[in-house]
Amino acid sequence: MQRAIVLGTAVAPAKHETMEGSRLLIVQPLGPAGKADGEPYLVVDPMGAGVGQVAIISSDGRFAQETLGKTTPVRFTIVGLQDEK
Repeated sequence: MQRAIVLGTAVAPAKHETMEGSRLLIVQPLGPAGKADGEPYLVVDPMGAGVGQVAIISSDGRFAQETLGKTTPVRFTIVGLQDEK
């Protein structure tokens, strides 16, 4: 798991059937010091994160499968939201 800031939304004209109705977000992973760490990711958002909000992302396929179905190709999902300070 890693913290990431939500940069914006994404739209896909075609999606895998397990992703129908899912929100797609672009997030920037954050390192321990809170600075950008690597390239942005496209993630599925079952939590309702907003732009500028810090989220917890995971590449654990198990959460994606539990949320979207066993055959989903999704790798990255938002699994939590950081409390506001």
